[in-house]
Amino acid sequence: LHIVDGALLRSNPALVMDGIQRFLGVTPIFNYTQALVFDEGKGFWCQRLEGGRPKCLGKSKGRKYPEMAPE
Repeated sequence: LHIVDGALLRSNPALVMDGIQRFLGVTPIFNYTQALVFDEGKGFWCQRLEGGRPKCLGKSKGRKYPEMAPE
C-alpha cells in the first residue's frame, strides 16, 4: 500500500511519480520532470510534447473549486 499526498501531487507531480516508481522497485524508466510542465495560465501541470510545447486538457477540464471546510 502506497499513500500519496494529494497536495504534493498537485504541487510537484514529478516528485510523487518518481516516489511511486521507487516504491514499486522498478527501474525509473520515465522521467516525469522532463514530461511535465506547469501552465501558468491554467494553473495546472500539462504534458510536455517534443519541442517543449505543452499539451493541456480542454477548457472544461481542470476547473477550480472552492476550498472545503475542515471537519
